[in-house]
Amino acid sequence: MVETLIDKPAKWLEGSGPEAATVVFSQGSLVRNLADYPFPGRCNDEDLRTAEERILTALESAGLLSQGQYYSLPEASKREAQFFLERQLINEALLHGRGARGVFVSDEQSLSIMVNEANHLRITATASGLDLDAIWTRLSAAEKTLANSLDFAFEDRLGYLTAALGQVGTGLILNAVTHLPALARLGRVLGLEQRIRDQRHVLQALFGSINEPVGDLYRVSNQATLGRSEEEIVYHLRHITRDILKEEQEARNTMIEEGRLTLEDRVNRALGSARGARLLELGEALDILSSLRLGHATGYLEGFTCRKLNELLIEAQPAHLELRQGSQEGCDELTLSVARANLYRTQLT
Repeated sequence: MVETLIDKPAKWLEGSGPEAATVVFSQGSLVRNLADYPFPGRCNDEDLRTAEERILTALESAGLLSQGQYYSLPEASKREAQFFLERQLINEALLHGRGARGVFVSDEQSLSIMVNEANHLRITATASGLDLDAIWTRLSAAEKTLANSLDFAFEDRLGYLTAALGQVGTGLILNAVTHLPALARLGRVLGLEQRIRDQRHVLQALFGSINEPVGDLYRVSNQATLGRSEEEIVYHLRHITRDILKEEQEARNTMIEEGRLTLEDRVNRALGSARGARLLELGEALDILSSLRLGHATGYLEGFTCRKLNELLIEAQPAHLELRQGSQEGCDELTLSVARANLYRTQLT
């Protein structure tokens, strides 16, 4: 099912967007529901099938299906479904949902449209770096096109109605995935998380938890969609993310001033591990990648690009490795560790 995707890196991995050295990617989702159906969690199987058919008809009428492909989740293997999650094309709600559901993926993988996750529709756009304007433009265009064929649940006082109260209103969730190794090293992330929460935003670890992060990657997103316009949501997330990046840069300057040799040692040890390891668990691989990304951004590591490091972030994850091994049923941890180490040696030597 994913043969056409596995060897085609997503466009948002190219590392060419604004602030791409520190913001791996940014993403936005617009949540919508059909006006004449219950939310998917309250639909029976027939309702889910009918809703899916109606949405696919709208995608066809809008000309979107000719620009990508629709994948039915019940027809996907466990590994293929996990592959979509690792590529940031679906969320956990769709992965673990029931009944008729799926995802449309554009040819460049910059736009995906989930059908029958917690909501009937979740339109998602992803871009390299901190390119929130491009994301909002893409989301708005797709939503307006689909609205020509679909009647969305809307209430004059509240706005768009969604399965989660925190998404009622605009239904717009924006986030940026930032690389914050210096703030993590100096123990400032938890304080930053509290300050961001006070500004009605959320900071979460992309891997692991905020208390035990892996890979120094953090996702910052808006907490509410009610009471602010879409343009205000874009403005505030951009402002907060840039403040985070400024603080990270100051922390990196402190690291360099106080321990240049320590930073060089960290980068070179990571490169040595990447080139010499025969076994790599995912957590270790992500930490190595964090050090290499830091070395690239600070000029201590030459010969690599953001694109290469971004692609490794995705390719090192379990479903990608398993599918490249030709396994639909899954591999044991030893096999994955061997494959991951081989990937790093091949790509980083």
